[in-house]
Amino acid sequence: MTASTEKKGGSKLVQAIIKTSLDIGKLAKADHNKFDKYNFVSIDKFLEATGPALASNGLIIQMEEDECERIERGGKPWLKFSYEFTVMHSSGESLPSCRRTVHVPFTGPQSTGSAQSYALKQFMRGLFQITTGDKDDADFNQSDNSIETVTSEEVDEIAALIDEAGLTDEYVLKRARAKAFSEISASLYRSKSGMRNFLLETIESKEEEVA
Repeated sequence: MTASTEKKGGSKLVQAIIKTSLDIGKLAKADHNKFDKYNFVSIDKFLEATGPALASNGLIIQMEEDECERIERGGKPWLKFSYEFTVMHSSGESLPSCRRTVHVPFTGPQSTGSAQSYALKQFMRGLFQITTGDKDDADFNQSDNSIETVTSEEVDEIAALIDEAGLTDEYVLKRARAKAFSEISASLYRSKSGMRNFLLETIESKEEEVA
């Protein structure tokens, strides 16, 4: 492919991505700003909001599992998934493939779906600059620093476990007495009778019902 062809094709693809980003923003706003709690939106709801925007702008995202590895974290089994994403346009142009890696607790067959859903949402979040509402800015964070809260990795873990358990973010936040997952007390989440074990037990119960 010559440099001139790359520039011409790339411009069509970039314009489609920009337009898709704008369209997704409109969809999210029309849907009562559900993207303000991006990490906790189910994959079905997420695709309902993003799918029409991609289709109308001639974009397709091809996702392929590149690697799956079982690892140990804190004495518990986890799975490390790597995915390859390729963004293609109806003009025939495409972006170079890129890779994303996700870690999820190994709790059963649903772990595969949880990892895939989370990786896809995170990839699209970066590509289309989808607003998340996360309080990452130190100037914006008004929480009480005297109370240790869950880490960013644990927030990601909570999102994956909730998807796998089939629960809603509202239900879990109400139990945790928090407005956002990032404000959940670390001790509440990590203790033997805490939220993490509650979510894992819920997942196990679902698997037993299916069996």
